[in-house]
Amino acid sequence: EWSSPKDQATEWAVENNMLFCDGSGTIYRDMKLPDNYSIRFKLKWANLPNFKFTFGDPMDFKGTSVNRYYFQFNRAGMQIIA
Repeated sequence: EWSSPKDQATEWAVENNMLFCDGSGTIYRDMKLPDNYSIRFKLKWANLPNFKFTFGDPMDFKGTSVNRYYFQFNRAGMQIIA
């Protein structure tokens, strides 16, 4: 099940088993992935893109530093951060 941090407003919705967002927000799901996995997804946007997909994340929303990976895409380009 998809969730949002309790202290953050979000504009995410699930329709026909697809995620949609019209604005900003955070959504997450604990997928119980094995140690070795691959991720594949499709993205579609209107106007200027600006999103970050985080994986390997312990989902600690307390503002503390944690180890995670993320894929970030915006009008300046794309980054994969480890």
